[in-house]
Amino acid sequence: MLNAKVEFLVTPYSYVGDDCFPGRILKELLGGRWDYLRIAVAFARNELSHGPLLDAMRAFSSGGRRIDITFGADRFTNSQFGTDYAAVVEVLKHLDSSEGVRISLYHETGRTFHPKIYMFSNELEDRALVIIGSSNWTEGGFFRNIEANMTALLDLSVSSAREAYSQLVDFFEQFWQDSNENLPGHGFARRVTSETIAQYQPFLAPEGSQLGVSSPGAPASSSRASEENTSFRGVRYSSVQPWRPLAVNQPAPSPFTSTPQLPTTNIVSATSPRGPLVWSKKLSRTDAQQQQGNPTGDLRLTRANFRVNNVLITPQTYFRQVVFAGAPWMPSTTPSGAPQEIATVDFNVSISNQNLGVFSLVVSH
Repeated sequence: MLNAKVEFLVTPYSYVGDDCFPGRILKELLGGRWDYLRIAVAFARNELSHGPLLDAMRAFSSGGRRIDITFGADRFTNSQFGTDYAAVVEVLKHLDSSEGVRISLYHETGRTFHPKIYMFSNELEDRALVIIGSSNWTEGGFFRNIEANMTALLDLSVSSAREAYSQLVDFFEQFWQDSNENLPGHGFARRVTSETIAQYQPFLAPEGSQLGVSSPGAPASSSRASEENTSFRGVRYSSVQPWRPLAVNQPAPSPFTSTPQLPTTNIVSATSPRGPLVWSKKLSRTDAQQQQGNPTGDLRLTRANFRVNNVLITPQTYFRQVVFAGAPWMPSTTPSGAPQEIATVDFNVSISNQNLGVFSLVVSH
């Protein structure tokens, strides 16, 4: 039986003095009771000025106390939000110089990092305070939305409370912080610093906007992904992909699914220095962006009568599982809200024998 003192904080209805979610966080940071703060939050946005909070966190860490923060690094399209680049930069600006602070980003293909946990602890004095609920590191999560959070004050001298606390610590240390171990659930978090954060920008959203798959500062174009087609959009997006490839801990292929292999010979033409031809298509006017009306910015990757080892490809699986199998796929949604995956892939583009250079294009499935 877990021994804990439990309270509920419902924003905005319990917003009176310290009896609110942000007020409670500040109170605990400044109260002198704790020597460790661990945070695991799905989304962080820079829309909220976190100055007082970050100042309190910096003061907390300056006295030899520790802070570990893990944000999800998941990009979504259209109506869904995610952690934005500016939010992480702002946190690093305030806290990165503190020796006891560690900030990580978590990204796992096919899954969204979605916890909202704020945990204070002082093991020497056998106590911990766990706040679990719905509040992200956002203006909505702190003030505007209707949010519900439960606080549990744990007496760690009681075995059941110590066990629950230890389980949470294990999640942070074994799964949600920097780990490259080849074990289930490991290897999807990376520690970031002010010097390395720029490498992770492709996994984070531009500040102040809903998440799209275009580069920061570039206009997003509409997506036309479907179950039968994979498409990629002509968007310049040049950056380092620190999680490429994300092959560690990927689920094994289903024994009931036959995965085609890349052709061992060039099916269409003689051997080319570019390597074997994996797909070809005669472009329609729409694919070539020559249709009447607005261009779509999409090229539909369809069957196009293309054969591998004399067998027609299956577009529903061929592009995702074969051609772009090693790409850094991330979960996303279509404009209508249907689930999809996206990945940024480098293409060396030539038109009419004129090389235009390398473009980073977004592939969606």
